[in-house]
This record gives sequence, structure tokens and C-alpha cells, in this order.
Amino acid sequence: MVEVTEMVFRKVYIVLCAALLAAGDLCAQQVRVEPRIAGLEGNREYMSLLEQDAQLQIREDSIVNAVERARQQLREDPANRQRYSQEILQLESRIFEVRNAKGRLIDKINTIEQEWVLANLNGAAQQPAEPAAESPAGAIPDSLKVRNLVFNPYFREQLPEADYAALRRAQGLELDAVDYVNRYFANYGTICELAEAYAAAQTEADAGEIYDRYNTLQGFNRVLADSLAEAWNYIADNKGYAYGYLMDKLGQDAILAREEKRLSGAARELSALRGEVASDAVADYFLRKKVLVGYETAVAGLLGLTSARDSLRGVAAQLDGIDFRLPRIDVAQRYFLDYDSIAFSATPKYSYQHPIPECRVYEHGTIYRILLGTFNTKRAVSTFRGGVSALLSGRRG
Repeated sequence: MVEVTEMVFRKVYIVLCAALLAAGDLCAQQVRVEPRIAGLEGNREYMSLLEQDAQLQIREDSIVNAVERARQQLREDPANRQRYSQEILQLESRIFEVRNAKGRLIDKINTIEQEWVLANLNGAAQQPAEPAAESPAGAIPDSLKVRNLVFNPYFREQLPEADYAALRRAQGLELDAVDYVNRYFANYGTICELAEAYAAAQTEADAGEIYDRYNTLQGFNRVLADSLAEAWNYIADNKGYAYGYLMDKLGQDAILAREEKRLSGAARELSALRGEVASDAVADYFLRKKVLVGYETAVAGLLGLTSARDSLRGVAAQLDGIDFRLPRIDVAQRYFLDYDSIAFSATPKYSYQHPIPECRVYEHGTIYRILLGTFNTKRAVSTFRGGVSALLSGRRG
């Protein structure tokens, strides 16, 4: 009866998940998108990519909701922890696949946007000069006031060619950094589930499989954190230099002083978090990213790039809602040992025909069985007291 109930539940649960995903696909087919840059609405490939990105976002949201419901059921029904944990792992694997697909789409979308903006920058440079406006970038056409701060004629004109190329590369790496963070968070959620499943495992085989996967994901996250640190340091260094160059050129000492003060505060906060969070690199990214976005918002406002400024304000609001202070997860390896009861034998237990079995070698050491001696008659326990204590303390007895 129990097996039938569990089978029915599993079928209902899978059908429910499938229904949620199908509903997401149905809603995605009806989604309408707007171009992120005015002038690209006639590019069919670009608009199609935006629609696909919106569809994937709806699908991801549906799977995330299914994961939350499964976690709630896990809390309400701890007796079936292993089954729920397995289902959660499968759903999170699908989230990972969707996010990877979104990352590939975003790369294509940004490539089209960058090529279009750069092509129009050349056209804008050939236009007759207009009277000076109140803001340094006041003469920029509205069609070029895009959401992306970096791609605008003012930066191209005012920065040395090599510095502007580095700034553009830094902007391109922003998507890589977001992808590293998303993958890190997805792995971290799975690691939490594995830690709980490992603690509840009843057999050595199940525990070993879970522990191996736990170690693998921890290794993946260390690689992701290293990749994030490399990309983010390049982004922060080159963006900070470019913006600082322009602000110094425009005499904006107040903005420069405020930026330096905020960076110092972020450095102090990171120093306090070191060793307390799952990844120092992830914490560093979010702490300094908030500072950089605030800096970019001020620069966009100064240059009159209202679309970029409004977009950056939205990014700042998103960053404020992310809890990046993930606690460390350290799982100690468990040993499943079966101890035989003490027995006395009139004949030796081991011989040439029945040799002493080889000890199993564990990753963190080997557990030995020690033969203290053989006797013809039963001895008092006090006979072995000194020898046992010496062996336990590592001294010769």
C-alpha cells in the first residue's frame, strides 16, 4: 500500500511539474517584447532573440516555483527527505540548463546591440557639429542614448583608443561575471541539499555517492569563484580608470572623492567577511559592484544619458535584493563502521589458511584492529589496562 501511494505521489508530482513548465511555455508564446535600443525594432533576428530570452525567463521562474514547493513539502514531510531531495536536485539541474541557454542568448543580443551602436557612432561623428549643450553629452541623438552606458559617442571621443577598447571589453565581461555568479548560486543551493541528504544517509553506498557529488560541486564552485575574480578585477580596474579619467578631465572632484570613500567602505566590509562566507570572491563582487553601479549612475546623470541612468538604477535595486553573504558549508566525511563484539577463542582466529584481512585505507586515515595477546586462560581486564592506555595515547607499552 505504501509503495502504491508513493508511486502515485511521484506521478502526480511529475505531472504537476510538467504542467507548470507547459504553462510557462504557453505564456512565453504570448509574450511581447520591446527593443532595448531604439532603432533595432526592425531587426527580426534581434527581436526573435529577445522573445526567446523572455520565454526562457518565464520557464526559469516556473521551475524555481516548483523547487520552492518541493522544499516546502520536504520540510512538512521529513520522512521522505531523500525522495524530495532527489526531485529538487533534478529541478535545479534544469534551472542550470535554462540559465546557460539564457547566457548564450544574451551574448548574441549584446553582440547585435554593440555592432549597431558602433556603426551609428561612426555616422554620428560625421554629422555637423551642434552648439554646445549644458551637459558634456548633450548633443547625442536620443536614438544613441542607450541603456548601456559604455556605448556612447562621448566616451569614444574623449577616451584614448586603447582605453576605450579596454572599457568595451570590460563591459562585455559583465555578462560573464553574471553567468559565473548565477552558476555559483545554483551550485550552492544544490550543495546545501546534498549536505542535508548526506547527514540523513543510512548506508555507506548512498553516503559515498552524495559525498562525491558534494566534493565535485565544491570544486566547480572554486573554479567559478576564480573565474569571477579574474573577470571582475578586469572590469573594475578598467571601468574605474575610464570613469576616473573622464571625471578628472571634467573637474568632478566631488564624484571622485565619493567613489574613493565608498570603495574604502566596501574594502572594510569585505575584510570583516573574510573566512565567514562561502566565497570571498563572490562577496567582493557584490560589494564593489554596488559601488561601481552607483559610480556609473552618477556618470550617466552627469552626461545626460537618462536611459542608461534609469537602467543602472534598476540594477542597483536588484543588487540590494540579493543576499550574497552565503554561509560556509563544510561537511565532515562520515565513516560507517561495524564493530564486532569482544570474543574469546580457544584457537587462533587467523592462520596461513585464514590470514588477517587487509585494512581498508580511508582518505583521512586507517582504522586498525589490534591483537594485544593470546592466552590459554581468561585474564582479568586489569591485565591490559596499561597497554591499552599506552596504545591510545600513542606511547610504547
